[in-house]
Amino acid sequence: MRSKPTHSIRVDDRARVPFAMLGVLLLVSSVGVVATLETRPEPHIDDDPSAALDRTTAASQTAVRAAVVDATETAAQSPLTEADPNSSIGAALAGREDDPLDAYLALLIYLETGERLEHTSQGIGGETTATASLPAVDPTAESVDRALGRIDLQTPAEPGVETGTLRVTVEDVSFEVERRGETLSHRKQDLTVTVASTLHELHERTDEYEARLNTGIFDETTGYDGFGRRLAARLYPVAYLKIAQKYRKPDDFGNITPNEHTEVLANHAAFSIQKSTFGTTDPHGERTMRGAWACMGADIGEELMASKSNSEDGYDAAQFCSDLEYVYGDQEGELPDAPTLTEVAEDEVVGSKFANATVEIPIDEFADLAYYDVVGEDVGWDEDDPMSGDAFEGSEAIDSEDTPDSLDTLIDTASGEIPGVVDSVYSASVRAEDDVETSGALPSADPPKQVANNLGNWTEAYADRETLVLNSETCVEGETLWRDSTDQRRPLYEYEVTLVNEYEQTRTWDWNGTEGTNRTEMTDDHNRTGSITSTDRSTRRFEVTVKIEGRHSHGAALDGAGYDGRIDHAFRPGGSVRPSPQRQRVGNFEEIHDGAIERIFGAHTDPDDLPSTLAQRIDPEAVFRAEQLVSTLAYEDERWIDVPVEPDDEAALEAWLEAEAYDVRADVKRQIGPLSVERHELLTADNSPIKRYTDALRRNRASLVVDGEQGGYENAPAKARAELRLAYVESVIDAVEAVGDSHEGLRDGVEQEVTDHLGEDAAAANDVLDTSLGIGQDALNGDIEENAGSLDGSPLTGNARFDVRGAPTYLSLDTVEREDVAAVRPAGTPPLETEGATHAPLTARYANPIGYPGVPVVPYPGLWFASVSVWDVEVKGEYARFEVSAADGAPDSPSGTTYIREDRRVSVDIGGEQYALGRVDPIEFSSRTLVVGVVPGGSPGVGDTDQWFDCADSWDSVGPGFDPDGPNIECPGDRDGNPTHDSE
Repeated sequence: MRSKPTHSIRVDDRARVPFAMLGVLLLVSSVGVVATLETRPEPHIDDDPSAALDRTTAASQTAVRAAVVDATETAAQSPLTEADPNSSIGAALAGREDDPLDAYLALLIYLETGERLEHTSQGIGGETTATASLPAVDPTAESVDRALGRIDLQTPAEPGVETGTLRVTVEDVSFEVERRGETLSHRKQDLTVTVASTLHELHERTDEYEARLNTGIFDETTGYDGFGRRLAARLYPVAYLKIAQKYRKPDDFGNITPNEHTEVLANHAAFSIQKSTFGTTDPHGERTMRGAWACMGADIGEELMASKSNSEDGYDAAQFCSDLEYVYGDQEGELPDAPTLTEVAEDEVVGSKFANATVEIPIDEFADLAYYDVVGEDVGWDEDDPMSGDAFEGSEAIDSEDTPDSLDTLIDTASGEIPGVVDSVYSASVRAEDDVETSGALPSADPPKQVANNLGNWTEAYADRETLVLNSETCVEGETLWRDSTDQRRPLYEYEVTLVNEYEQTRTWDWNGTEGTNRTEMTDDHNRTGSITSTDRSTRRFEVTVKIEGRHSHGAALDGAGYDGRIDHAFRPGGSVRPSPQRQRVGNFEEIHDGAIERIFGAHTDPDDLPSTLAQRIDPEAVFRAEQLVSTLAYEDERWIDVPVEPDDEAALEAWLEAEAYDVRADVKRQIGPLSVERHELLTADNSPIKRYTDALRRNRASLVVDGEQGGYENAPAKARAELRLAYVESVIDAVEAVGDSHEGLRDGVEQEVTDHLGEDAAAANDVLDTSLGIGQDALNGDIEENAGSLDGSPLTGNARFDVRGAPTYLSLDTVEREDVAAVRPAGTPPLETEGATHAPLTARYANPIGYPGVPVVPYPGLWFASVSVWDVEVKGEYARFEVSAADGAPDSPSGTTYIREDRRVSVDIGGEQYALGRVDPIEFSSRTLVVGVVPGGSPGVGDTDQWFDCADSWDSVGPGFDPDGPNIECPGDRDGNPTHDSE
């Protein structure tokens, strides 16, 4: 019998709950929930306007931040460089003081913010809405200007803004809460955000890069930041490599600075400026440079090899360069390091005679010139000396007031100094000074008593007044004084004349009175005819002293130079110094004695006999006053009177002095010099370094003029010898000064010639030659430091890294097409426009205005220690596209920012329409560099022997649209003025 089935609810060992139980439980629970909900109060909707505004403001802040980020990226892609004043919106941007990029960025931020604010509205309860907005922008200058006025940009250039960030304030954002068409709340508020952005750093660095590319060699006072100096620093070693070879073999290297070599060095300089500006270079730069270096080296090597062999089996550099195709770096394998420019020139230049830092200028040429001048001989020039030929004619071509018109200007001063030396030493003069004293008076007879008592009746008979010499005593004494001294000027003689006269005077008076007068009062001593006399006697003494002093060789240059003028044997013969050993007597100035008596007293007599001569001249009865005695003596006083003095044998003396000139020339060559001069100083020093010889000559003048300590001279020939030596030394100084002045004049002429050639490009330089040559010295000595740049980070950007890319990477003289460089397109067209897509990245030209055979730095035969030639190199370039990226890893722009400069137009969308703003200018540049070549003298020349002025085919056009088949600017190429270009 079966049992009935049993049903139960239980939990098994695995804690399982049957599904039926679960269903019951859910049913009961749902009933409870419904009951609870039915007992709750009605819900309250939160539509507080303030809360709504707060939520909208927060959303708007986010919208502004996003708008700024998007706007900076857009601005970086098309960084406006020039606003168009002819468009309404462009005019608004052009009229602002800030950078066009900042104005453009502000407009983008405003438009982007306005659009994003439209999506920040907050709906509350279905009927309440909170919105944020900015006034719409109309395509008018006024509307745009108002919009720009609401955007405040603060870049890292301003205080408090960190590098790599941008602080933006959008002013007067309008917030409004509205319910069913009714405004519940309204306010305006400024919104400020700070975002990570490297836009301005990229913009500033790119502007700096372009500015440095446009810096010429004379635009910097120090350092090597600009393209001009960096190109010069690269041109100099390569140019001097060629100059050194050309110095040895003038036919080598027809052109020192050909444009195709300038192309290589210009690109290397541009890459170095990239490194200095951005801290990095175009990643393809090194690869392109390797091929360019190899091509240039092959070109130089071909010419060097051709000069060393007449064989035609050498290699073809042009083919070699063509094979390279500037992709040398694409080859597999480890690439060798590119050589430094100093290494390129080291074997040929560094350590060779050519590169000696100093040159030694001997005194010989000046000593010889002075010798010929003193002895009166013509200079015998070496006919084989190239300095007296074409080279000197080249120096004459330099226009300068101080440069001699011809070679004869410097050598025609050989007038002969020896006769003048003899005349200046063998000269004498005398002068007399007198001292006149008188004692006693002439007699004076008084009227008799009768006359004195009755003057009205007596009249003196003046015709009868008489003074007579009753007695006279004369004495004349002489004294010789010249033996008491050896002074150059000394007393010679003194003569004292004494005259004593006794005088008697007689006076007579006639009677003119009436008859009634008692005439019996007259004494028997008076005549009875009516006259009366009176007499008086006196003695008077006259003393006249005449002192004669003499001097010798008073016109000698020795005296003016401060030398002791005393001569032991001056006014007497003698002395051991004699022109001829066989002569026993040496004449000096002894003629002065008789000459003095003759010149002073006009007497041909011996000085010892002069007293008797003077005594005979005196007529005592004619002397009543001192001047009468002086007149009777008849002498000349108060002025120097020349006395002829001559050597005993003038011809022998002059021959002896000529031999002395030969000896002093040897002394000068032995004691003075050589002068060590930095070669560049011969071209750059304001004052000719040659003139330093004048100081050395003056320091040694005393030892050259006299032997030992100078304390006078033994006799006249000894002084003549010293005078000759001094004249010679001064003639050497004159020669140094004349050549130095000519050197300075030539240097100024070269400077002016180059300055005139450079025009306004040289306006910033005080001294174009010194500036350029100083750069060359630094380059050859390896003293140039080119610093690498970097970008400071910030908390938002961290350490930003630049990535630089140029299109083309390598700026070639050859034009590039669209298929070669994707960035190439016609000017101002969109990126996809390809019609007529040709671009000229680089053009160059050079001139050799001071060219073959160069100019001797010192325009004087025998002093050809250096020659100078000058090369003027000008480069222009333009990138089709230049972009710089900064990968900063910031959350706002994790992929970084890319800043692009290319020739394109910029427009903006307003109300669905595009409006022109302006343009973006490509990176373009123009720079000028000067290379000054200074080489040792002796070579026929170091200037260019081909074209002196040559241009690349594209000169002077760069950028899009160059037509190589179209007309180009004529370039005066050869020295006859025939136009040439590289392809001709």
